[in-house]
Amino acid sequence: MRCLLRVVAALAALGAFGGCSPSPRDGSLTAPGYAVRQLPFVEDAEPFRIALGDLNGDGRRDIVACGTTLERGFVRVFLAQPGGEYAPHDIETPVSPRGIALADLDGDGHLDLVTANNRAMSISIFPGDGSGGFGERHDIQLLRNPFAVVAEDIDGDGRRDIVAVGEGGIIGIAYNRGGLAFDPWRYFEQPYGPSDVIAADLFGEGRHDLVVPNWRDNHLAILRNLGRRQIYPVQAVPYAGKAAFGAAAGDFDRDGHADLAVTLLDEAKIELLFGTGDGSFRHGRNLVVGPGVRDVAAGRLNEDDLVDLVSTSTEAGEIQLFYGDGRGGFLTRDPLKVGSHPRSSALGDLNGDGLDDIVVANLGSHDLSVLVSQQDRRVALAPVPPDPAQALRPLVALAGVFAQAEADFKAGQMTAALGGFERIVETGEKLFRAGALVPGTSPEWVRYLASVVLVSDIRRYHLHEPAGARDGERRLARLAERRRYFNVAAVEWTAVADIERYDLGDLRAAAAAYERIVRLARGRSFAAPRAAVYPPIAEGALYALDSLPSAQPGRRRRLQALSLPLPFQPQNSDIASMVIPHVSAYQSDAESGATNAAFVRAHPRDFRAAYADYFDFVTTVQLGPMFRKRFPDPARLHDAFLQNHPDDLLCFAVVSQTLVLLKGTTNTEAYDREIALARTLGENFGIEVHVAGDETRGSAVTQGLTGGARRPS
Repeated sequence: MRCLLRVVAALAALGAFGGCSPSPRDGSLTAPGYAVRQLPFVEDAEPFRIALGDLNGDGRRDIVACGTTLERGFVRVFLAQPGGEYAPHDIETPVSPRGIALADLDGDGHLDLVTANNRAMSISIFPGDGSGGFGERHDIQLLRNPFAVVAEDIDGDGRRDIVAVGEGGIIGIAYNRGGLAFDPWRYFEQPYGPSDVIAADLFGEGRHDLVVPNWRDNHLAILRNLGRRQIYPVQAVPYAGKAAFGAAAGDFDRDGHADLAVTLLDEAKIELLFGTGDGSFRHGRNLVVGPGVRDVAAGRLNEDDLVDLVSTSTEAGEIQLFYGDGRGGFLTRDPLKVGSHPRSSALGDLNGDGLDDIVVANLGSHDLSVLVSQQDRRVALAPVPPDPAQALRPLVALAGVFAQAEADFKAGQMTAALGGFERIVETGEKLFRAGALVPGTSPEWVRYLASVVLVSDIRRYHLHEPAGARDGERRLARLAERRRYFNVAAVEWTAVADIERYDLGDLRAAAAAYERIVRLARGRSFAAPRAAVYPPIAEGALYALDSLPSAQPGRRRRLQALSLPLPFQPQNSDIASMVIPHVSAYQSDAESGATNAAFVRAHPRDFRAAYADYFDFVTTVQLGPMFRKRFPDPARLHDAFLQNHPDDLLCFAVVSQTLVLLKGTTNTEAYDREIALARTLGENFGIEVHVAGDETRGSAVTQGLTGGARRPS
């Protein structure tokens, strides 16, 4: 007997946008909020795609989700019950179902289930029995790893046909002969990596044409349906990005022609393509979404009967709702957090209020998020922010200026290089202040940040103007604070402190900069998402405050203990791009493998040099075993770091990385020696060191060591 699953998730209204209904108080446009519930999927299986439909004729929409473990495929069926409860039961499928659809394929009035089984290279059909169950499975072989499936009447005979795409490069149509019998596949080669398929009338002929995005290339494959099983590829539709994994259709501007929305994984955007009715499209504005966008769905989220969109962003762990204005534009609100690593969503009315609700498949948390609209809870909508790519055009236009300035820098033409870098700093600063430029890995941010640091380098080391170098880094530090990018601000304040301490000799000003870093670290809850102070930067500031000559005698130390291995591994974060964004300016064609060494030589008394040496060590440790002839001995780099940066807290990161590598190996002597070194470093730095799991053995090993000894690994 099926157990009754009571959905016990919090009915927390996450707020929503919703129909363009005015607020009674201020006239702003609002939308319904959402009650959010989690439905568990099959244990240890990752749900991938979802379909909605009434499986048992009770007037309520049920939920079906396909997913897989490494060895088995599943569909979990959630039959809707009164009061928001669900009765789940599972169906086993061939391994790795990636696509799912519900449709009455045999004309008996009951919805049948279709899955596209990626690794099993098949399409499975489960005939529905009208009570929420399914009969014996029928499999149709489909080579090249089927990834998505739809069931639509393609040939106009009143029966739903099956269309599937294989990520190995194929589009297949199986025409329905009735009684769950299908003609052999009709194949269309599509070598660019089909990732989804939707049906839409693109030519205004009343027939289902097919739209197939590709993850390997930047175009949509279009198959025009001429009727009577005459369907042919037409000219592909380009889009401005790559790695498209999802598409949705609807008349966004109410001109009577189908429009398209396409996910751009590499750009973290939804591109809008407005149809002209003849199969061609004009490009509209992009909708900026969270990182990892893999799916988009169209539906009716509010009361205005206009087409709305829901995007699903895997890396961001969120969905974004966009409310159509009927003119090709959209309103939105803050993204909604769902489960871990959401992959796709499906829209349909689950509570009978006439609006589409949202169901999301979460890979990481192995569950579904069910968002049910609450019309009595309203949230104001706002215009969609502009696409940063448009706002960043002034900085994009300076790419050539940066390249020339970097070339001048390498050639020793410092005055010319300074002029070019300062142009980029001036432009980037305006865009950063306005919110158009955000920290990350975009070329525009990297060029701006590198220019700030290179201006500082030129003034500090070549023009001998340390005050000018300090002013430039301090200006960015303050601006980053205001924008709540505390990670950037803390790095820049560290640079300011270095200059105050070593070049200008103002220890009080250096201490003030370090204190600022400590305050930013404590205020991590106020930082922008993923923009808290990096732990080694915060710990370095604490240690610097303890070691400054101006520190009060007898005052309790700010940094008292460290636990190894360190939980934060710099190489697993973006700290390198924030600390040393300009290292390429020190690369020589004649010595391409010695970039970090040249950088370190050029940066005496600079914390950035220690980071360059650290990343040189980590790279050698990770890649050296595979390319022994290209990389130096990591033990030599280990010892060189401790000798060259004896007062830098990154010494503990080097030792921590070494302990991680030696842990569990047969080289217990080297491991014990590294523990001893860790404790000796602790004595040198005045910091108590704890090594996880090795307190007793480690203390015995350290007996007899002197405080300042440097031991090779």
